[in-house]
Amino acid sequence: MKKINEYWEKLRLMEAKARLRLLLGIMLVLIALALYLSFMMPEAEPKENTANETLSADALSAALSEILSQVEGAGKTQALICYASTDEVVPAYLLESEGDAENYLEKESLAQSGGDALILRRDMPKIRGVIVVAEGADDIATRMRLQAAAVTLLGIDNNKVEVLPMQGEKYGG
Repeated sequence: MKKINEYWEKLRLMEAKARLRLLLGIMLVLIALALYLSFMMPEAEPKENTANETLSADALSAALSEILSQVEGAGKTQALICYASTDEVVPAYLLESEGDAENYLEKESLAQSGGDALILRRDMPKIRGVIVVAEGADDIATRMRLQAAAVTLLGIDNNKVEVLPMQGEKYGG
């Protein structure tokens, strides 16, 4: 605390121009630090409605059906997820350059591992809509719980999920 008081007293006794220079210097250092950190920190890429990227499109429907059947009052459930397109595979490429400053050439080729293309990532398609058919969907509270669960799991809007009651005869109920 004594050191802080000493620095404060020195600052108070400085001339106005010297204080202004010191303040500007501190501001420049802070701005430089902020710029440095903004370039060093990786930015999170916005994810838009791509479902769960650890499951395939078909497996996601099955997993959704399974988890929704655990909701209180739901009974047996079946879910169908409709996608706007198919999933997109993004392969890795090798960039080879050759030549000198005058005759410079870049060549791009598909990166391979064991004869197969090396895949950087697989982007799941956007979800266009979801239909959930459930035995307990006649009850409005159960229907709302099922819709909320599907919306939360898939990260989509409420208007993209329709929950319908299951017909007993067709599904062995």
